[in-house]
Amino acid sequence: GIGPSGKKITVKDVAICAIMAGCKPQAMPILITAFKAMSNKRYNFLQSVTTSHPGGNLVLVSGPIAQEVGLHGGAGCLGPGFPANATIGRAVNLVLINTCRAVPGHSDLTCLSSQAEFTYCFCEDPRLTPWQTINAERYDAQTTTVYVLKAEPPHDIIDFLSQTAGDLLDTIIDSCTTLGSNNAYIPGPLIVVLTPDHAQLLHRDGWNKDKIREHIHAQANHPVPMVRNRGLVPVRPESFANRHPMPVTREPKDIEIVVAGGRGGHSAVILPWALHSESIVEPVVLPDGRVAKSIEDFKVK
Repeated sequence: GIGPSGKKITVKDVAICAIMAGCKPQAMPILITAFKAMSNKRYNFLQSVTTSHPGGNLVLVSGPIAQEVGLHGGAGCLGPGFPANATIGRAVNLVLINTCRAVPGHSDLTCLSSQAEFTYCFCEDPRLTPWQTINAERYDAQTTTVYVLKAEPPHDIIDFLSQTAGDLLDTIIDSCTTLGSNNAYIPGPLIVVLTPDHAQLLHRDGWNKDKIREHIHAQANHPVPMVRNRGLVPVRPESFANRHPMPVTREPKDIEIVVAGGRGGHSAVILPWALHSESIVEPVVLPDGRVAKSIEDFKVK
């Protein structure tokens, strides 16, 4: 079993919580894939649902099924007004409370918590990005993937005035960590969510996703004296013992670049919990293991 209750999460459990959350039936393949991803040992599920950290379990869907089930990746995608986003995210957290019994104030030890533990779900809209989406990078454009990460709510990155990629990246890098964030002490995954305007500026100046990843990894760090004897007991790779300054990611591929939202100068960074916890990407597959190309594939013929 997993979670404080020791009970295994079954498809029935997910379906009941999906109904309670207001999901439509076509949400089930996304939800099952999300829990399959979170069950990966590298996600550290048990500790993720009992930690004092205020993060939630982000569900980020990429690929054609996202649009088929009504998920939204455009303006306001991490806020109210989009039922598929809200209900899928809510169903995930109802499973954690009702099945796993990760009850706030009891077995869920979060000090303050956050809205990320209520619902945390959006998708990539391939029409917005000049680069490949997560599913196309990891598999292909026809495969739908679910990316999960135990993480803080989004932190706003405001920049309406930068006119070059270098200036904009300075703003982004400065937002990728603080002394109050887990990643100052535990390097790990993070997500940079670029609005279409910011993505187009970077693309115009010749930056692709890998170049952005490498630049952020090299520049997002803290002077060692600032992270010594404060925050958390550090959990870092052995190779970081004599690093100065101290990076907040272990390697460039820790950084996910996603384009979402509406026009304007508000991008975001999503910072991780990262305590022995990795981001996991899982493809949406049929019961027989074949990749699902459409939500229609799940209908009983």
